[in-house]
Amino acid sequence: MSDPDFWTSDVTNDFNFVKHNETDFETFRDFTKEIDARYSSIEAKRAKEERVAALAKWDQSLPPRWKDAKFSKIEKPVVKKIVDALEVNPRGSFFLTGESGAGKTFVAYALIRRFIGHGVITPTQIRMISEKEMLGFATRGFKGADEFGDAFDRSKKLYFFDGIGSLTDAEAEKVSGLWEQIIDHIYTKDLIAVFTSSDSLSRFTEVLSHSSETKLLTLIGDREFPVEFDGSIARKSKE
Repeated sequence: MSDPDFWTSDVTNDFNFVKHNETDFETFRDFTKEIDARYSSIEAKRAKEERVAALAKWDQSLPPRWKDAKFSKIEKPVVKKIVDALEVNPRGSFFLTGESGAGKTFVAYALIRRFIGHGVITPTQIRMISEKEMLGFATRGFKGADEFGDAFDRSKKLYFFDGIGSLTDAEAEKVSGLWEQIIDHIYTKDLIAVFTSSDSLSRFTEVLSHSSETKLLTLIGDREFPVEFDGSIARKSKE
């Protein structure tokens, strides 16, 4: 009794090969497509639920003044520029400049929220470091060195440096070595950095070596954006 799904090779020692029945093959292919589609749908739903939960966790962890930090709450032109930049590179680093009170930190928190909402990072993968904290690391000797070492936690994917440019020239010189190390860490590990500063990026890089300056400029690229003071954030936050 012959079996249409098998045939005997004429080439090598009666070795049996599977012959595809075309109807069965099409049925099997349609079945696998359906399974793949179901799996993709389940995975997409699970990923969405995880992002929603991550956003809720992030929102709950913020101090009251930053709880409305969302792009939908900001009418500044810089938001469109940031969103356009994220379309080009969803994991890009940013350097936000502007005068005190312009809303740089608010925009930065909204930017970080976008990273979380798009599944790029989770709240636990964020490390916030102020320039004053950097100065503390630099002036506390071995203890400060150990504390600074904790900043290189492998679980961290995004570093947020808020208020860069507030130190005196002498203080900035003290922390320059730490900046060299952390910029190298971010660059080498392909992580994300978000800076806010009252100074320009070029001004900030003056205390860095040529190597660190090159790495930082490569990280930021053309994503240095001025945040202009126009009162829109304060207005939106009251709504």
